[in-house]
Amino acid sequence: MKRVVVVGGGWAGCGASVGARKRGVEVVLVERTSNLLGVGFHGGMHAYNGRHTIMLEAKALGGTEIFEAVESAFKYRVDLPHQKYGYLYDNFKAEGAVRRMLERMGVHVHFERTVTDALMQGERIRAVKLNNGEIIEGDAFVDATGGAGPERLCKEYGRGCVLCILRCPHYGPRISLTAKTGVKETMARRGDGKFGGMSNSCAVDRESVTPEFLEEMKNKNGCVLVPAPEGIAEDYGYFKKVRTQQYYSQDEYETYLVTVDVGAIKFVSRPYVNYQVLREIPAFRNAHFVDPIVGGRGQAIRFLAQAPRLNTLQVKERPNLFCAGEKAGYLVGIMDAKVTGLLAGNNAARVALGDPVLELPRRTALGEGLAWINEEIQTEAGQYKKYSFVGTGGLYQHLIDQGLFTVDPKVVEERLGEHGLLNAFTA
Repeated sequence: MKRVVVVGGGWAGCGASVGARKRGVEVVLVERTSNLLGVGFHGGMHAYNGRHTIMLEAKALGGTEIFEAVESAFKYRVDLPHQKYGYLYDNFKAEGAVRRMLERMGVHVHFERTVTDALMQGERIRAVKLNNGEIIEGDAFVDATGGAGPERLCKEYGRGCVLCILRCPHYGPRISLTAKTGVKETMARRGDGKFGGMSNSCAVDRESVTPEFLEEMKNKNGCVLVPAPEGIAEDYGYFKKVRTQQYYSQDEYETYLVTVDVGAIKFVSRPYVNYQVLREIPAFRNAHFVDPIVGGRGQAIRFLAQAPRLNTLQVKERPNLFCAGEKAGYLVGIMDAKVTGLLAGNNAARVALGDPVLELPRRTALGEGLAWINEEIQTEAGQYKKYSFVGTGGLYQHLIDQGLFTVDPKVVEERLGEHGLLNAFTA
């Protein structure tokens, strides 16, 4: 049986594993930590704005399993400020659901393993070597290693290691499969002249807030707007320049702590808050951070490794290597990661099998989005942006302008049907 090797077990890598298995190949997933979902382990927000459209497209293409796993962990259907049509889910339940789904699909997951080398044969990868000396051969590969950290870069471009979910001090630094093949990657720029972007939110333990607040959260479908007290972000100018989702620079996110229940209590659009000021709010007088542990200082630095790629998500100069998630163009968000992962994994399987790869037409939201981002990041201004289908970088508005945004499954099915793409992910 042909084999696809996926490096990185975040949402992109999980999506890639599903996408490759749908074509009937063997899949090996290598994850450096003890759990799946990567920086998206504390995500919890599903299918808002343009992300709803690409979710519907991915389902119609045949990649339903990963969405069914997330849907089993749904908590609330709720509109957030400037974000509609989506859901909140429990991150902790989602990780287990995804893990079990991959097991059922027959994906071989190697936890606590890091790729130390890429073994090449000309321009193609022949195998990867792991930190325990094991060599895993493959016919095609997916780089889903993201662009967050490691500690050295979090110190250089952020506020040092803040003990985020990646746990570099224990599991070691992030690696890049693309870089190990000799391909040069790029880093996103930001408003203060440095590189990368700070992860977009922080979260406190659900049990560390008052019962009254949890009851209010329940009555409001998982979202409460708390007036932001003075001093909650003392250096707000810096804060606005470094966070990944510039889309959140809107009134509600400026003047409130937009809190959502995703298993933990998450502050949307706040990479960090002043711990002592937070505890002056009655609901949070005993608040304890869970992501990152040093949540009053900062967050992990991301977008430090973007692979040059085609619109098929094939890495340039590497015929059997594909990329997904943040690797695919400064993409922000778990839905963006899942869907690009599905496409990358599916195309990796196609290459392994000797089949033509799938380039989605620009009359689909995902096809247009990937092509448009690729054009944008070639410009000077585009390198200072991050992109997401929820709105960052202007992508959501671009889809609206192109007449591609919809939340109607029938419209999506008709659109894909016109191109003969219904269930195109399946073997």
